[in-house]
Amino acid sequence: MTNSLGRSRRAVPVVAAALGALACLSACSGAGAGADTAARATAQSLAPAGPCQKAQFAAHSGLAAGAIQTYVWKPAASGAFKPGAHHRAAAIDTARRASALAAHELAAASPLVAGCPGGTRLVNALATGTSLASSASKQLTAKSVNRLTLAGANSITTTVLQEAKTVGIDVKPVKPTAGQLAATAG
Repeated sequence: MTNSLGRSRRAVPVVAAALGALACLSACSGAGAGADTAARATAQSLAPAGPCQKAQFAAHSGLAAGAIQTYVWKPAASGAFKPGAHHRAAAIDTARRASALAAHELAAASPLVAGCPGGTRLVNALATGTSLASSASKQLTAKSVNRLTLAGANSITTTVLQEAKTVGIDVKPVKPTAGQLAATAG
């Protein structure tokens, strides 16, 4: 009998510890007002922060894509920036303005999709695109044309359009007007 009583006495601390752990888990899992508040805070932190303004995003990113594709990548691919190319200075100046406009438009587009479900990759692509377009503009200002930077700006613009589709936004590149390019101080 003492043997079974000895086992009972050893089991008491184990049972007490188990009950304490159960009480702790119960409190943390949603039972009680404190746990309810914690659960709501967690749900809010997982929710997308910011707006999901698809139409405005499409307008900004479409203009950026059109600027890069029309005035930066096509002239670069055709050799318009090579030394001795006909109208090289004008092509470089137009590309500089276009890449500055693209950087501005991509930066303006980013907060518009911060709240879109699944938009994290899109926001990251926008940040990269803004950086590359800005770098291209600075290089073109210095008349230092780095084809890899221009190719990167074109590539990330394509990535932005693809990522936008995954969020449910269909973006069409829009060729900027001469007035839009002229307004770019870049």
